[in-house]
Amino acid sequence: MNSGTPYVRALRRFWWLAAVGVVGACVTTFLMVYSISTSGIKHRAHPRYTSTALLMVNSASNPYLRTSVSAVIQRTVKTQAARRAAAATQSPATSVSQQAPNTHALVEAANLFPLLIESDQTKARRTRMFGNLQGVITANALYSFVTPSRFKQSSFPVIAVNATARGPKLAEKLAQDTTLAFKSWLTSSEDASKVPVGQRIFVEELQSPSKSVASAGTKKSLPVALGIAVLLLFCGAAVLLDRLRPGQPEVPGAVDRSTAVAA
Repeated sequence: MNSGTPYVRALRRFWWLAAVGVVGACVTTFLMVYSISTSGIKHRAHPRYTSTALLMVNSASNPYLRTSVSAVIQRTVKTQAARRAAAATQSPATSVSQQAPNTHALVEAANLFPLLIESDQTKARRTRMFGNLQGVITANALYSFVTPSRFKQSSFPVIAVNATARGPKLAEKLAQDTTLAFKSWLTSSEDASKVPVGQRIFVEELQSPSKSVASAGTKKSLPVALGIAVLLLFCGAAVLLDRLRPGQPEVPGAVDRSTAVAA
């Protein structure tokens, strides 16, 4: 009688091979997660996730929303006649011209602020505001880079705040809380220095840290996938052996029915 599909029949016939596959899958998954040494069993590197927030350095005048700004220029009166005419009409020797907005100070601040974001002052304020968070913060001005022989500043007033932690949600929270803590520190520092509102530098969030990507370590799904692959390999070997050796397995001690009837 048929004992099921060919695959089920093969696994029943070579059950010991499937059992070895289960053991092999468990061992593979275990060794992917833990390492064994003379000092004992240790967990391998945990997966790391990175989330990024983008900040824009701006001012009250919003120079990046303007094509030009008005500038008052003090003219130099060279002759006495011109000076007497200006005094008689009580008109100042000035003129108004249109100039391109000055964004150099904001770009310079964007290249400096990453050091302040990574500073102990920002970390201490974040801890006071949101509690102690485990992870690493790195910040850099957009498109800037540092090599052993070269440093290139960014030409854009945009800062990338990168938070790396063990979990995706933790990385997103670390990036968001660090951004809020730095904005709070910047405002309080400007208040303490009594910087006029019109001369202050502001930090605006362009992109919130809403997505995390795996950046290091072993993903949790990888050991499970390898374990399943090992199990399927042994099961496939059982099916292959069943096809190479067709027929029902002989059971030790079984008595042939025709012999028993003749007796």
